[in-house]
Amino acid sequence: MSEREDRLSELVRAATVHLLAAGGKDTPLWGSGFFVAPGWVLTAAHVLRPHLAAGRGTVFRVRGEGVDAEARLAEWLVTDPRSPKVPLAEDLALVRLTGDPDRHAHECVWLSDRAARHSGALKACGYYPGPPEAVFRMVDAEINGHEGTYGLIIKPDIDFPNGMSGGPLLDPETGAVVGLIKSRRKEKDGGKAVALTALRRFGETYRTVLAAHDRWHGEEPVSESGDNWIDLQGGPPAEHTAAWTPRDRRQALALLAELPQPPDSPTVRVAAMEARSHRKWAGDTPELWSWRDGHGLLYEGTHPLDPLVFLRYLKLVEAHARARGADCTALADWIRRRLRRDPRPHLHALVSGAVLPDELRPPPTTAPNAS
Repeated sequence: MSEREDRLSELVRAATVHLLAAGGKDTPLWGSGFFVAPGWVLTAAHVLRPHLAAGRGTVFRVRGEGVDAEARLAEWLVTDPRSPKVPLAEDLALVRLTGDPDRHAHECVWLSDRAARHSGALKACGYYPGPPEAVFRMVDAEINGHEGTYGLIIKPDIDFPNGMSGGPLLDPETGAVVGLIKSRRKEKDGGKAVALTALRRFGETYRTVLAAHDRWHGEEPVSESGDNWIDLQGGPPAEHTAAWTPRDRRQALALLAELPQPPDSPTVRVAAMEARSHRKWAGDTPELWSWRDGHGLLYEGTHPLDPLVFLRYLKLVEAHARARGADCTALADWIRRRLRRDPRPHLHALVSGAVLPDELRPPPTTAPNAS
């Protein structure tokens, strides 16, 4: 691995945890998970299901580098907890640390915003049983197929030990987590994983967690070694003003997280289509719950579109929120500053002149009848 990938791997390791019963250190691990926002852990639902038969309020432990805390299930996608098999599309669970999350300082992964499912090389991460304690492992893997709406097929010849289910899948090219390990294939190598777009099935909880994720990263936290996710992500350098950089993305998503959420999925879809000058994105569109989801439609493959497309989208979101009484000062100021840095002033009207299409304008107010 390159030095950048080594340093990125350390951040993934710091954010990855294992789950186990609330007892002592010798209890066997249930599976893996990873921090996605302060106090929030994402894992596979099947990791928890056998242990929560007595009730979803059961307390268990989350343990990783510098973290050993009690936690409870916050929400999962499972529709039949009594079934021994959890369908792929339901195999996600969100876990919340008990008490004040600020008591436990920890790393959080960077979650991809792209709607398209990953294909190609990645790093599979998780814990497996010791002895004497659980051991972190990262292995090279490859996605060579998709299944259903949210499934990822992990290429054979990859060996996942027991315990890695629920761990993150890191795209080393973009430096973003794109999925979660579901299971090994029985009696053969390789396995299955769940694409992160399945997180959107949590609805309002998805909005809450991803907003917390974007705010946390927007504060530009650094690890004990002085690294942060954005500085280690692949893409144009920060000074490349004619491209949408990882730092641009971080700032834009942090600002979007401060706005009121969109009222519905069609609103996000229309704003993204307008920003793209009505050029449709490839593939199906998962549910659009947040302004972040619309940002994730402004790519071709793994590559972001022209920065003016992103700035036009942000300008439309600003106009939508402002028309409904929201304070958009911080977002508007940043759009102006970022636009000034773009070296093509003859194209800036694409952003500064953006206006809401009719379907995004607020309904006209009806004047009260004169008495």
